[in-house]
Amino acid sequence: MSSSYYLISNNPRIRTLPRCIYVEGFVLDVLVAARDKVHVGYKILSHPLSGNIAPSMRIFMTIILAQSPFEGHFTDIESLNVIESALEFCKDQSLSNIKLDQKVLEDMQYLDEQLIMPVLCRYGIVSKQEVCLIDRGK
Repeated sequence: MSSSYYLISNNPRIRTLPRCIYVEGFVLDVLVAARDKVHVGYKILSHPLSGNIAPSMRIFMTIILAQSPFEGHFTDIESLNVIESALEFCKDQSLSNIKLDQKVLEDMQYLDEQLIMPVLCRYGIVSKQEVCLIDRGK
């Protein structure tokens, strides 16, 4: 794949990956950043609600987007519908009363990473061999 993709994430384990736009914030902030990219011609490659994890349990999110190969800014309607639906679904959710100690945060970061890695491999952003070699600040 060409370098016309971006990762948008609030997951510290993902922030060192190439072309990652790191968002200091929450899942809704990641979704808004992704929606902003969709409005200027990007297409969503990874569904924001993958993994069947309740929004009230999700602290970290990574979304992969690809830039349109066409001149100008054409909004991909399917991507816009996906991101708007995810925003609507997550907007009224609040974090449940789970204890957010360091171990839980690390586990949630790892889970988000494991959900996005197959998509990174599928689109050729990283190879399966590179997945094991990526330095994530550990």
